[in-house]
Amino acid sequence: KMTPLLLVGLGVCISFRGGVINIGGEGQLIVGALGATAAGLALRTAPGWLLLPISLLAGALAGAAWGGIAGVLKARLNVNEILSTIMLNAIALQLMNWLLRNPMLDPAQRAAGTHIPQTEALPESIWLTKLVPRTQLHTGIFLALALAVLVYFLLWRTTLGYRIRMVGLNPSAARYAGIRVPTYVALSLILGGAFAGL
Repeated sequence: KMTPLLLVGLGVCISFRGGVINIGGEGQLIVGALGATAAGLALRTAPGWLLLPISLLAGALAGAAWGGIAGVLKARLNVNEILSTIMLNAIALQLMNWLLRNPMLDPAQRAAGTHIPQTEALPESIWLTKLVPRTQLHTGIFLALALAVLVYFLLWRTTLGYRIRMVGLNPSAARYAGIRVPTYVALSLILGGAFAGL
């Protein structure tokens, strides 16, 4: 349970550094999971070494798109990001419920007439290896820790991170320095959604 929470925390950290309060981690996680699942099931015959990164990328892109909705609303229309991300959480939950009861419903559940809202199982080739028998601790923890290091370098060692931090600390000074504040406000929510969607 810690691994997805760490990824959502990384996404929220990026948004906070950009001066945006991202309360939408839950919705970005849900949409990211739906995207990763859809990709994993659609390409189930692909080899695991290819399917796993494709599924992760699909989840990140779906989360980024979901975070981008609030980002664009904030950057272009000055919509309060707290309200928009909270409302997007509720929409993501309802979207998940609809998808799991209709187009993504496990065909075995439909055939049995039980209609339990779940997808069919992802291919075993992309299951993460358990590190400790009879526990849920798996190799995803290493991915999450590697991404935490990546976020550190992104925020503290790149021009992109510097600009995101500058916009978060003082938008007026950032604007005076020639930084397009609305772009980096939206980008901080898009990047936050990408990490949450992983």
